[in-house]
Amino acid sequence: MASMQPGSIRGNHAHASAAEWLLLCGGPATLVAGEEEVLVSGEEPELFEIPAGLPHAIVNRSGREIFLVVFYEEKDLQTSPEKLL
Repeated sequence: MASMQPGSIRGNHAHASAAEWLLLCGGPATLVAGEEEVLVSGEEPELFEIPAGLPHAIVNRSGREIFLVVFYEEKDLQTSPEKLL
């Protein structure tokens, strides 16, 4: 579980060999995954699957702390930096 302060960005990376699942609790927030940008209202928790190799990032657009619960397909995760936000 991770927290995000207002205006903060998490991610800006990709995982070469593992899918990632993000449960986003709170918002509004923006999830960028590859070329796709999704506005998350934060009214209800939302689950997203990020395929292996897809660059992704999240920005907290709210005025309060929000939370992420993150699950990975692999225990030993290979992460490479990417610049999305």
